[in-house]
Amino acid sequence: MKNFPILVKAVVIDLDGTLLNTAPDLAEAAQRMLRDLDMPPVSLEKIRSYIGNGIANLVKRALTGEMHGKPDDALFAKALPLFEKHYDEVLHREPSPTRASWMA
Repeated sequence: MKNFPILVKAVVIDLDGTLLNTAPDLAEAAQRMLRDLDMPPVSLEKIRSYIGNGIANLVKRALTGEMHGKPDDALFAKALPLFEKHYDEVLHREPSPTRASWMA
């Protein structure tokens, strides 16, 4: 048995929805990205189904409406930084019950 306290060098948290409900934030960032690109919005339910395998795949799915769709390379190159910018903006809002219910 180890002696406590132990030296901790790093802590890793997987924020895939287990600790934080990030789907509304991801959807908001996707809506802003789509609006910037003059594309129609996607529902929260649809965005929720697109979550998994990273932001790049989420952006591709939002752009094409397909789980394995491949958007035009130029469109994707424009869309990904827009999504990242908007997601950064969304994450810096005050916590709300839907965003951080575990904080209560």
